[in-house]
Amino acid sequence: MRASHSNFGQCNDCDRTKNERHEFRTSHQSYTKAEVAAVKERLFQHIYDMRKERRAAMALHRECVGRPTEWLFEYDDKCSSQYTFLPSPKGGRETALSAGRYKYRTNLQANLCPGAVNRLSIVPPCLRTGANFGCTAFFGALLRAQELAKLGEVVYRQTDGGSDNDAIVTHVMHWLLVHMGVVEKVVWLRLKSKHSHNLADRVFSMIWEKLWGKKGTGCGCKSPWELEQIIKDALKSRLGETEMAWHWANYDWDQWYRSCACVSSEFGDISKMRYWEYTYDLIRSSSTGMCACSTEKASCFHLTASRSFDQPS
Repeated sequence: MRASHSNFGQCNDCDRTKNERHEFRTSHQSYTKAEVAAVKERLFQHIYDMRKERRAAMALHRECVGRPTEWLFEYDDKCSSQYTFLPSPKGGRETALSAGRYKYRTNLQANLCPGAVNRLSIVPPCLRTGANFGCTAFFGALLRAQELAKLGEVVYRQTDGGSDNDAIVTHVMHWLLVHMGVVEKVVWLRLKSKHSHNLADRVFSMIWEKLWGKKGTGCGCKSPWELEQIIKDALKSRLGETEMAWHWANYDWDQWYRSCACVSSEFGDISKMRYWEYTYDLIRSSSTGMCACSTEKASCFHLTASRSFDQPS
């Protein structure tokens, strides 16, 4: 079971190449064989690259699960689909009595650590999401992994390219985890926007199947107090402990980091890079990337970035 692609926005590259190919096939204009091959190449190469990245990320996932005391793999994603709104009707179809009533537009935030903890948080509609939200949810997952003695020395984090993750404050938090000695290394894999179908999407699909289902056989959910057991039943086949929490507030990471003045003014243009490594560099005497702190550990910090994480530079 996986997420239905029709429920997600389409990638701009996919849309452009698909329209180009449709126009090419329906046009009465004649084309050379080279032009035909070029159109097909642009379409299929993009799809191939995205699948190759997902396979590389999944290989890292499996390797981390096989080394539970050393490495931790963590997935972030937030689901805002209608089936998460409460009360959620059985099978997904409203009755005449409930159709016009108020919906509490809750969302679900998944912070999944395969083999350690499957943490899902209820996000109330009053909560403002963004970079502070993403950092707070991520920190909560790391704290639970530490409490369960599953944190390890290296953390791999996979996210999409949304505003909850793609921000300077996220980089600073990753750097701080290494700088403070919480872990020895952080690797951030950021899938291309609109191609972020991964384990988190599968987990959301399993919950959707329990609540609504393709044939309208889902149990529905009347209140958040019932949701925890429904989620545990839906994810009982997943490795690790499943738990649910309320995400009522965000820590103001952004304000804290600005007051520390630890971000270099030269650090920017970060959205193009989708593979990041945060490690200590014991060879170099000066820091690279965003680190501008004057401490000894910070001067040993090394940042590696790449546009793709299939073969990172």
